[in-house]
Amino acid sequence: METAATDSTKQSAFISYLDGETGKVLAQDQVEGAADQPINYDATTQLTVLNKRGYVLAYNGYPQDAEYQINDQMNQVFAVIMRHDRKKIQPTDDLPANVQLPAMADYHQVYTATVNFVDYNGQSIKAPVVQSALWTRPLIWDRVTNQVAVDTQTEWTTTTAEYQAVTVPVVNGYFADRRLIDGQSAAQHDLAETVIYREFGRAIPVLADGTPIKGAAAVEFKNDPDDPTKALADQAAPQISGYRPVQPTFTPQDPARDMQVAYKPVADAN
Repeated sequence: METAATDSTKQSAFISYLDGETGKVLAQDQVEGAADQPINYDATTQLTVLNKRGYVLAYNGYPQDAEYQINDQMNQVFAVIMRHDRKKIQPTDDLPANVQLPAMADYHQVYTATVNFVDYNGQSIKAPVVQSALWTRPLIWDRVTNQVAVDTQTEWTTTTAEYQAVTVPVVNGYFADRRLIDGQSAAQHDLAETVIYREFGRAIPVLADGTPIKGAAAVEFKNDPDDPTKALADQAAPQISGYRPVQPTFTPQDPARDMQVAYKPVADAN
């Protein structure tokens, strides 16, 4: 970037750095020298400065073998075209504080798969199980403008491709309408399943002819600890003073329906 010629053959040349997207002149250097002599110029310094501003070289119009030309009417001008450096980034990447982000919903979405546990009246009977999936798309960061756009050419991806199966819990005093909620593929919308529980029936102590035993309380069926949809098989018949069960155990056939359990007075038990 210096001049050596002082006679009438001295010529000027300009190296202009342009934003290829806006046409804006970003920088310009002037050099002088004798006609027909090589132009001694190195673009490295300007390119380094412009790179820090977010530009990268798109087209270098300054040839390595450039020479000063004799032209009394016009100076030589070499155009170096720069373009905006656009980097693909992830929403979780660290960015400068002044970066302008698009609306979060355009690149960052969270959807859930919820299993609700309710009684027959729709009231919650146990805390729901909620699984979530984060869906994201990459962003394109323009280092010149500091603006960020969504990379619409890239499909959404998710951290959770498949929701896990949910084992239906045993709830004391109730039976459920199913044992398991199958796993399912994550989707870009919320998913929900509802497990309905109903109250167990009761064991009703009766005499052999079906007459209820006076003062004997009905006893609610017990849960099968391994199956939320069933009552426990071979339950011990309730103890009633002065009476002995005809059978020591009973198995409910329908967990929702009361079941009579026959007794005999102790005096007649044998």
